Amino acid sequence: MPRFSLVFLTLFTLLRTVGLPEAVLGNESLKSVTRQAYLMGTKVHLSVRTSDRAAGLIQLEQMLKVLEKTEAELSTWRAESLVSRLNRHPINQVWHADLEFCNLFKKLARWHQETNGAFDPVVGDLLHNQENESNISEPSTKALFGFKYLNFDGKDCTVVRLRDVSVDAGAFGKGQALDRVEQTLEEFAKPWMIDIGGQLMVSGLAETESWPFAIANPIHRMRTVLNLNLKDGSISVSGGSERDRLVNGVRLGHILDPRSGRPVNDAGSVIVWHRKALLADILSTAIFVMGVEEGIRWADERGIAACFIVPGDSVVEKAEEFRFVSTRAFRAQFSLP
Repeated sequence: MPRFSLVFLTLFTLLRTVGLPEAVLGNESLKSVTRQAYLMGTKVHLSVRTSDRAAGLIQLEQMLKVLEKTEAELSTWRAESLVSRLNRHPINQVWHADLEFCNLFKKLARWHQETNGAFDPVVGDLLHNQENESNISEPSTKALFGFKYLNFDGKDCTVVRLRDVSVDAGAFGKGQALDRVEQTLEEFAKPWMIDIGGQLMVSGLAETESWPFAIANPIHRMRTVLNLNLKDGSISVSGGSERDRLVNGVRLGHILDPRSGRPVNDAGSVIVWHRKALLADILSTAIFVMGVEEGIRWADERGIAACFIVPGDSVVEKAEEFRFVSTRAFRAQFSLP
């Protein structure tokens, strides 16, 4: 099955929209027009709030086309995507990026530096080697990875691969796609929601309205650990998953720390809200990689809305056994138990 990313997909099972009650969204004349698709290796749920079903269907089609275009540009399993062309470009030869990709790359480079390498999109070779090796507790000796092996010139919009490394869009592709939807739609588009495999974005709601969603229990996926309401912007959740493995009785996470190449062995999850979906996507992975203490301190210092869901030492059976460790910005945005 085609995959958008092996390791850095934010998990659909960690975040679930919970419907559209009229009491939350206010205007009883508006109804939901919805659509589902399969893109970027995961399920996509799209919804528009409108009194005109035909107009809602047109808007859904617009939204879906933007997502499909972004996937075509960023997916590593599409041979002619921009990312795939960059990944096979000859070493030490200049690759010219278009303006949109150049602006995206500027953001990737900035947040790689800002997170001290906890976010690193140049991990494609590492993902491939980890996928095919039985022992994932140690980084592969065959894998080359890291932003240090790319020479990016933001002024001239050029990239030079210094070694045979490859970019993977799993930690930023969904966020980029969601931001493009918002940029593409007209200013007065109908209120909408998109859930791409666990990253949610809403736009166009009135000031008193919100979109409800549920955060899944990191241990028992079919249970809810937290209910929140999103007024605008994007929520991204990163954490352990069913793809984590047991090796010699030790749980090994599927998300890798790009600073070391080793799995992040944390049973909890982290929620990040940001007005821009790209940054929510990038930061949820980076902060999860940092861990609770470093991640919350780092996010708090920068005014980032982040919250770790930390399970107890024993097998968790109740939501009350979790600790919610959050930043001031997150508590200002959402109510916690």
